[in-house]
Amino acid sequence: MKLLSAILLMFIILFASCDGKERARYTHKEKLEQSKLSESFFEQETYFPENYSEVVTDTIFSNGYHIKLKVYSDMNTSVLKEFKKDTINYKHHFRNFKGELIVNLNGKEILNRTLDKSQFSNKKNDAFWQQAILGNIVLDNENSNDNEVLLHAFYRIPKSNQYKDFKIIVTSQGFMKIEELTAHIL
Repeated sequence: MKLLSAILLMFIILFASCDGKERARYTHKEKLEQSKLSESFFEQETYFPENYSEVVTDTIFSNGYHIKLKVYSDMNTSVLKEFKKDTINYKHHFRNFKGELIVNLNGKEILNRTLDKSQFSNKKNDAFWQQAILGNIVLDNENSNDNEVLLHAFYRIPKSNQYKDFKIIVTSQGFMKIEELTAHIL
């Protein structure tokens, strides 16, 4: 019985001595930085959109045009926006988008292209293009005619008022031309 009491007393003394006195001199912030949680606590990383996203438009005109347009998120590339609020570093990744455009005229494919920044940038204003993502590509039904199909696309810098608006012209021979309409760049 004495042996059991002695072992119990040693365990009580052992547990009582492990009260964290060696960490008492550190501030809460220093304790958190020493722990493994500090990196995830002081840094928040978010992707927009979080998951793969796509929009498909499949349109047939009465004049023989059949337009297939797919705009989708590129899961491998993004634009990074970093900012700090209080003690937390925020990293927002805005995924780039691409478009796949297939135009048929009277059952014959006349154009099959992937649309991304490289077709629109023409190497001007590199600062804009490093931060810009595709907003959308839409079909312009009202202004398309027998000789050409018109689409509109815009690129924007996330969390800003900066953008560029483009007109995409696809001729009945299958040639594609891109024209810049408006731009609002600071």
